[in-house]
Amino acid sequence: MSPASTFDSLLTTLPSTLHNLSSLLASYSIPQPSLSLPRSSSQEFYTHPSLLPLRSTLEGQLEHLLLLIRGPHEHLHSLVGRNWDHGALYAVLRLGALDALAEAREEGMGTGDVARGVRVPVEKVGRLLGLVRCFGVVERGGGKERWALTAVGRQLVDDADFRAWVEFQLFDTRVGSAHLADALTGERNGYGEEGVSGFKQGWGMEMYEFHEKNVAVGERFRMAMRGVGKALDPADVLIGRWFEGRPLCDGKKIAELGGRYGFGTASLVKSRADLTFEVRSDSEEFLQRGLSTVNDDDRQRLAACVVDHLSTAWKESDVQDVSVYLIRNLLWNWSDEDAIKLLRSLLPTLQQNGNARIVVTDGVSPRVNEFPAHVEIAYRRRDITTMTMHNVKQRSQAEWLELFAQVDPGIKVSILISFGVSG
Repeated sequence: MSPASTFDSLLTTLPSTLHNLSSLLASYSIPQPSLSLPRSSSQEFYTHPSLLPLRSTLEGQLEHLLLLIRGPHEHLHSLVGRNWDHGALYAVLRLGALDALAEAREEGMGTGDVARGVRVPVEKVGRLLGLVRCFGVVERGGGKERWALTAVGRQLVDDADFRAWVEFQLFDTRVGSAHLADALTGERNGYGEEGVSGFKQGWGMEMYEFHEKNVAVGERFRMAMRGVGKALDPADVLIGRWFEGRPLCDGKKIAELGGRYGFGTASLVKSRADLTFEVRSDSEEFLQRGLSTVNDDDRQRLAACVVDHLSTAWKESDVQDVSVYLIRNLLWNWSDEDAIKLLRSLLPTLQQNGNARIVVTDGVSPRVNEFPAHVEIAYRRRDITTMTMHNVKQRSQAEWLELFAQVDPGIKVSILISFGVSG
């Protein structure tokens, strides 16, 4: 939705968008969305590909209309008021209040019963549930003094990995964000070693070190990364799309390097029974975590190898054995120098085998205004995520292309999804 859209134009376009949405629901016999349980009948509304563009358009129109209706002051008040919403949601998650309501099912549970179960005074529990009801997590159930989960609350209970991601956002990310300004006001406020992350500013150590020293928080982070990978990360979809229809069953294997944020091989090995794979990582823990998601039958086509460092993972036998190197979500927090060193180490295979490829999936920072604001905000949040949690700059497409050119001036780059090429 363009910022220039006027109130009058929205009053004209919104009814048309809603009418088109209603027509599509009727044409495809898709049930209307609902937050009441059971929710299975309305899931098609959120997943049907024919609805996705129209849903996105409608979301942008409604958000801009809401901004116009509220005005600047109320808009800002609502924006920062979410802090209290986030605090209450994190509290009911950590206390186990939603888990207690899940056991009570549709008939719900009284405030006193919830309070006794989580061992928190009833007056506090009632106020926490009262706030999270306002943004659709719980509802009144079986009577005015009882609480029950909505489909939103049930999502948090049923999907442990996604719940871990929500808790990570509500705690780790909020702490890092609260200290970002202080990190930027220091004399050394550049990226990488020229500055400090908001997370380190707040905790005195970088995030991965913090997670190593705080085992429970570290395990939650690992679950969170699985959750975000399933729900929001398009890497595996893009990898699958690249491999679609490619005749790679020539006796050679796919070699993947990485592992901290999961292996693309874990999903690819299921869909491509004609291929064999090898995953290489500098961490036995990453390898075992990735292998644990692969069933026994598929494991027969998957080898694993621990290496001292990923930039020295290349083997002489790769020239004969490897058709594709797969690098998934690995280089975003690497310096250009380290990324170039890794990619150059793989060149001997490409130079001696004209059909060999290196497939890289990673984050890209698009140009400002390349997408409608309600779409672009996800990319802009990623920019701030990498800055806040790691003090890393997310590369633009132009910066990625420049990095690849430094690997070898003669290297040919094919782009699956293109972003604006200006920095």
